[in-house]
Amino acid sequence: MKLWLFCCQLNRMGTFLHAKIKPSTCPGALILALTFLTTAAMACLGVTHIYGGSGTQEPYPVNGMTYDARMWNLKMYIKHYSRCVSVREIIVVWNRGKPPWAGDFDSAVPVRIRVEEKNSLNNWFKPSR
Repeated sequence: MKLWLFCCQLNRMGTFLHAKIKPSTCPGALILALTFLTTAAMACLGVTHIYGGSGTQEPYPVNGMTYDARMWNLKMYIKHYSRCVSVREIIVVWNRGKPPWAGDFDSAVPVRIRVEEKNSLNNWFKPSR
């Protein structure tokens, strides 16, 4: 109901502004042009902020969790994500078995292997040091 009332008031605003601004006059045309340019600039800034202007250009670490039975999958994972521009390092949470050496992987970024004592999905959420 509130949305409907807001839309009705917004719809009436155009008629009100048209009567007050008079777009056929020089000051009215200037006000409309400035309003249009301001709206366009705000839309561009909003899109820039949403799609990359909020610090997403900075590289970040990527977490992955696995164990010894999925070594082939881990190698593909590391090879793929290490080629991404936004990845700073890859952190592998190792849950079970003998951990691999970090130099065994074909990686363009550093690979850190964090060995956990207990096999748990919650290990993925532990902060890395």
